[in-house]
Amino acid sequence: MIIEEIFMGFYETTSTTAEALFNIVKNILAQFDLNITLYKHIKEIEPRALYVHCNAHNLNLVVQDGMECISSVKNFIGVIKELINFIRDSPKRQGCFKEFQSNTSPMLAQFCPTRCCVRVKSLKTLYELSNYEAARLFFESNSTFDCSSYAKTLGFLKHLESFNFYFYLSFMIRIFEVIEALNTNLQKTNLNIQEAHVKEMENVAIGKNKYEDSGIENALAEYKNLILRSLHSTAYDFDIEKLTLHRRIFFDVVDSRKLTVTSLGDVITILQKDKSMRDLVSEYTKLIKILLTIPVTTCTAELSFSALRRLKTYLRSSILQVRLNSIAVLHEHSDIAETLDIDALMDEFIVRNKNRSSTFALNDSRS
Repeated sequence: MIIEEIFMGFYETTSTTAEALFNIVKNILAQFDLNITLYKHIKEIEPRALYVHCNAHNLNLVVQDGMECISSVKNFIGVIKELINFIRDSPKRQGCFKEFQSNTSPMLAQFCPTRCCVRVKSLKTLYELSNYEAARLFFESNSTFDCSSYAKTLGFLKHLESFNFYFYLSFMIRIFEVIEALNTNLQKTNLNIQEAHVKEMENVAIGKNKYEDSGIENALAEYKNLILRSLHSTAYDFDIEKLTLHRRIFFDVVDSRKLTVTSLGDVITILQKDKSMRDLVSEYTKLIKILLTIPVTTCTAELSFSALRRLKTYLRSSILQVRLNSIAVLHEHSDIAETLDIDALMDEFIVRNKNRSSTFALNDSRS
């Protein structure tokens, strides 16, 4: 009962239609002998399948839509993005900006254009007092800029010298700090869906001091009712009477042992440590396993694409799909690859071909 994501590989497709992607997923599952059967096509085979949105992506979309609704914030984000990019996009302007910086001041961090949840780092580099003053002096010395840039520098300087701009910079950093903390928590591989919603509520409470604890409890209660309604809609997966009985037995045993259960994580810990308990409340254990298989985020899966930059280099630009996929699997599961016996693998590679057997020698353990 441990949550684990396993990288299966990269797979090439010439089409991004639902039918093509569905066939790829189905073939991969069959290839790895996984008896698991996008959404519409899978639903035809497995009506019990649930479509789950990525919580981290949802957070990003909510923040983005929220900022779009407030014209002053929307204007501030547009200005600061252009201001930072104006300095960073030119090595000459970067050099001029460094002349006004102190020796310990960091360079302005890139402002992410799409992911609202990771913008706080960029805002903080400008918010630092020495950098803010350096930016003001940099744009004040606009006589060195050409005609096309001169008007921009005057506009940026006007914003930097206004109280509204500094207020929004300070205000947005405080908001983005809470959002970034939540975004980081939602990307953990061992996070289950119940803990994800708890973290969302906790971060809302941190960001808004007037948010009462009862509001969190009510939201969690509504979420539990949603889970129960979904269970009733797929009741043929469970024996409801048996599930109710096993749940009662589980908590009776917990109370008799004087254990504390305040979250789904506590239930998982008890079931992991006690096999007899899992056998005793098998229907309840089945429910917990299903809850654990509901994905919270797709961010960890998408991070595997970052490996392509390291794997498919200029020297490997003509690498074929099968070899690239094999290298990617070894890279993503390096902890397992490091435990393999290389000598044994080399021996097996040699003995599978007569020409290699006559050319290469086996190690001492096989000779």
